[in-house]
Amino acid sequence: MTPWTRIRTTLFANSFGQGVSLVGQLLLVPLFISHWGVGLYGEWLILTAIPAYFAFADLGVTSAAGNQIAEQSAAGRRDEVISTYHCLFVIVAFASAISLIAGGVIVALQSVLEKFGISQIQKAHAAGVIALLTAYLIMGFIMSAANAALRCGDNYPFAAAFSNILRFFEMLATAMLIILGGDPLQLAALMLTLRVCATLFIFQEVRRRLPWLRPGFQGFQMQRLQLLVRPSLGFLAFQFGNALNFQGILIVIGAAANPVVAVTFATYRTVANSLLQVGSVISSSTLPEISSAWGRGDLNLCRNILVKAIRYSVAITMVLGLFALLTGHWIIPLWTRSQVPYEATVFGLIVFSGIINSLWLVMSTTVAATNRHANLAFSYVFLSILFVGGAYLSILHFGLVGVGVGLVLLNVIMCFLTIQYASFLLGGHGIGMIKKLIGL
Repeated sequence: MTPWTRIRTTLFANSFGQGVSLVGQLLLVPLFISHWGVGLYGEWLILTAIPAYFAFADLGVTSAAGNQIAEQSAAGRRDEVISTYHCLFVIVAFASAISLIAGGVIVALQSVLEKFGISQIQKAHAAGVIALLTAYLIMGFIMSAANAALRCGDNYPFAAAFSNILRFFEMLATAMLIILGGDPLQLAALMLTLRVCATLFIFQEVRRRLPWLRPGFQGFQMQRLQLLVRPSLGFLAFQFGNALNFQGILIVIGAAANPVVAVTFATYRTVANSLLQVGSVISSSTLPEISSAWGRGDLNLCRNILVKAIRYSVAITMVLGLFALLTGHWIIPLWTRSQVPYEATVFGLIVFSGIINSLWLVMSTTVAATNRHANLAFSYVFLSILFVGGAYLSILHFGLVGVGVGLVLLNVIMCFLTIQYASFLLGGHGIGMIKKLIGL
């Protein structure tokens, strides 16, 4: 495959995945609300948000190792690929152990769940949900190692396709369980079962496609692991920032107001993000190829990929953002059967912030793909902490409008920072990159 063929194939797979996410969001939220009610659904959102923080246990090494494997494979350095892969397994084992301990503490101290507004779900069932979702997360750690291995050669389009097909079956199974009257504990068990089966299959594919790359620990080298520290911390920082912005903000809103208000914010953001995920799709589709091009020393290809990605992302996102603003007043009542109120100002702010987020997300692909993103990621965490802290105070005085304004400011600042980091990496400056993007 040529680089552009791989990008198109991966883009198709990720577009399918985005379609699955869109259909799933449009289908699942009304199902959750109609079968569980807003209160129980709000508690489910909070319970799923808690184990999301355990994802930090891999220290961001999975993403950094995947980029290095792509660069090393493109340069033909198989010994380094094997060593990096085995370093990744050491981190996966460490992350799994930390997650088990953290999940076990929360399960043992069930009274802690009351502080998050959990009242409709029994303590024992809530603890069971946390335990199952922790195991689900651990299987995700293991599966991510296989996806990192598939960054070698022409295999990443397959990995992207499989991941998105898995999302489709998870969405379908979730819908069926809710319709059949399943409860949160049963849903968590179903999610774990599907993830275990998927993990077994993907490792079998790695063995078949890359017989020279076997899982294990014998190739571990402390020196190679040290090379992953800074970029890993950068990816960890991005994960932490995202957790604050997506899961953490729900917990803060639930604490400052109540779970019902958290559902309102989550619904608005779900509708907006479902229409504005173009940036995420393009970024994830181009990142593997940028890593490989960087490993071959093809800087021109890196620039061309980034410029085209930004142009397509901006054009499509602007159209979809306008569509969301014009139709949100009837999409949200229709989607939630009028159980979630529509506030035009709040929804407009969330859509606007999503458009800006899509722009800086695509621009950051180059620095992320080459493991030179740490400073940008640390800035993101700092701004996210300010956002979440400010959200707690603003929601008490300004409601969700204050949260929306904070979200816009966060993404505007990140956009300016990303332009600078990406342009410096590619041998230019912010104004030069903007001119290139508009064809001057």
